[in-house]
Amino acid sequence: MKDLNDEVIKWFKNNVFNSNCIVFKQSNNVAEDDVNLSGQGVSSSAGDFSAAFRVRRSTTEGYKYGFITCAHGNSLGTVVYGYDGTRIGTVTLRRLGGAYDISYVEMENSNDFINTITGSPYELYNSNENIDFPTKGMPVYLYARHTKGSFGIITSTDVGAFTYDGVAFSGFPGATYSRQSGDSGGLVCSGPTNITCEAIGVHRGTYQQYSIFTSAVNVVNLWYLNRY
Repeated sequence: MKDLNDEVIKWFKNNVFNSNCIVFKQSNNVAEDDVNLSGQGVSSSAGDFSAAFRVRRSTTEGYKYGFITCAHGNSLGTVVYGYDGTRIGTVTLRRLGGAYDISYVEMENSNDFINTITGSPYELYNSNENIDFPTKGMPVYLYARHTKGSFGIITSTDVGAFTYDGVAFSGFPGATYSRQSGDSGGLVCSGPTNITCEAIGVHRGTYQQYSIFTSAVNVVNLWYLNRY
């Protein structure tokens, strides 16, 4: 419950707190909502890439926690490792084609990620739940394994159809920010380091004169995800 007021607290006490179905216990674990990451270098058998943003999804077993990265090379079941080689999760959802190049990595320990960009002395204070639609002329920044705060402008919201490794793509937003190999899966967002920013997308790579990315709005809508 995020919006607490006297009415909500009263309802909780009357309808939930005294329920025989619920047991309240104290925990020393870090609160899930206090942990976030953007731009960390991660890796798998497919090679080096980057993480975009933390998400959680509702299942019949409760919330599952993970993060979004790129899909190319990361097939279902692929084990993903952190920058230091620690195993952190497995690819359990994937979409590659059309305007999508994304994978969802379900983490084995939700507290593995911290709110810093690996290799950088800065922290990225991206608003936990905010995402924004990519629009032409919008300024954006890339945070990834190698590229930390590269500035660019969205110059197209519909990069033309093309085929790569036998997969048909179309409809990507395209921008002018610079990138390097290994930045795939990184966060495209609305602000520079140390300034609150909204997630705009998940970096894919380049096509013609564009740096292209999957829209963050499309990501969360596709799999009914929540940022946190």
